[in-house]
Amino acid sequence: MLERVAVSPSRTFLALALAFIAGIGTHAIDETPRRAAAIAVLAALAALLLAAAAGRRTRPRLLLLSAAFFLFAWARYDAGLAEARPPADPPAGTPAFTGLVADEPRSGPTDTILVMDRVFFYDGGRYAPLGERVSLTAGAGLAAGYGSRLAWTCRLGAVSAGLALPGRQPAWSCYGRDAAVVGPAARLDRWKAALFAFRSRLRELSGRLLPEPESSLLLGLLIGDRSGLPDRLVAAFRLSGTSHILAVSGYNVTKVAEIVLTACACVAVRRRTAAVVAAASLTGFAVLTGGQASVVRAAAMGGLSLLAILCGRRYNAPAALTAAAAVMLALDPRLLRHDVGFQLSFAAVCGLHFFGPAFTRRLTLLPEAGGLRRTAGETLAATLATLPLILCIFGYLPLIGPLANLVILPLIPWAMCFGALSLALGALLPAAGLPAAWLAGLSLRAIIGAASLASLSPLGLTIKPGPAATAALFGWLGLLWYALARARPTTVRLFRKRPPVDIIIEDP
Repeated sequence: MLERVAVSPSRTFLALALAFIAGIGTHAIDETPRRAAAIAVLAALAALLLAAAAGRRTRPRLLLLSAAFFLFAWARYDAGLAEARPPADPPAGTPAFTGLVADEPRSGPTDTILVMDRVFFYDGGRYAPLGERVSLTAGAGLAAGYGSRLAWTCRLGAVSAGLALPGRQPAWSCYGRDAAVVGPAARLDRWKAALFAFRSRLRELSGRLLPEPESSLLLGLLIGDRSGLPDRLVAAFRLSGTSHILAVSGYNVTKVAEIVLTACACVAVRRRTAAVVAAASLTGFAVLTGGQASVVRAAAMGGLSLLAILCGRRYNAPAALTAAAAVMLALDPRLLRHDVGFQLSFAAVCGLHFFGPAFTRRLTLLPEAGGLRRTAGETLAATLATLPLILCIFGYLPLIGPLANLVILPLIPWAMCFGALSLALGALLPAAGLPAAWLAGLSLRAIIGAASLASLSPLGLTIKPGPAATAALFGWLGLLWYALARARPTTVRLFRKRPPVDIIIEDP
């Protein structure tokens, strides 16, 4: 078996990516920074030298390269831990602060949450740098945008007891009701400013065409913007097991690629050029949605499928999923342990590929019309694959979820299609988008009603397993996949037919 893997470039790449992911996973169990990272890098380099010296002996070379990638993964995780640092002690009392808005403001009915960067506090007659980002909660009427300079006073509190990555999430939280804009907007990043302006324009158009909460739900389906959804509606989706529809994922990325490729085919664009245009569109869509883990994963897999078209190779979904995970973990290794969206996204896609076809073939009681059998099989597959993580993280699994998904998922394409059409027409002429907005509103109201009704169901599994039990559940999933892969199809008949009997009549 090793010989077949070693002589195939694609299989060798898959083996090395799995070795890298295994190295990240083993170090994620214990995040203690180790001084042995340099030794691991040296050992990896030595393994690479030995692999080069192995020559044409493919099996030793594959094993040595896999060991090198495993050790490089350990070194990469140590480097990520070295970049993280615990936040320093906050200034005492309630000093005065100044800072720049470094992200898109999230406005609610009673307050506005802003991410502040380049924060200074007044200490002993001068302003001293704070060093970390601050999550500032201000009044709802604050007219602040990306790059605005604010001044406020408050007492800082730690966001979490864990490590804070510089340039990522805020390390401190602060309630500054007296916050005020004291300076013009700074040009921190023109691309980010243009992105936030475009998202703000979409939010304004959606608010003019649809009422709440349908307007915010449409933005959640299209670009993953859930900031305007009320807490009761978010809780209804969570209790009904349908909260995944609020996160932009592979379905949205697939539709974007299909629309771009179809448009290129209509204007007679060559296949290779269309693949490049679709890849650029996927990159822009991932940036528009804020770089969520599920979107980046789906965009990476879509980009690999387009690369297969350019290179004339067959697309292998499990290999693309492994490559996407390896690239994302190489950029940020702490995603594997600390990003719930990353964990659930990859677990759900693994369930779709490994369990989806088997479940779909066995659900013969459901009709194939309208894709009902396939939807049910994929929903059960994704739910089963994410079951250990959902129980470990949230401690609750709504058993009404598969049935609620069967009702809601067929409505999602119509809501997205009519909603996107209404926004596109409304941007040109406001009245032109009203008919499509009315049709989108019907689908959105049906989705909200189905989720709210399903959230009232008392059926649910309340249990919170520990790490050992979670690992055991994943092991059981592996055994189930092996059993389904080895099982032979059987035909069940309610009535057994008797073989025909030949009657021979001889003439006397």
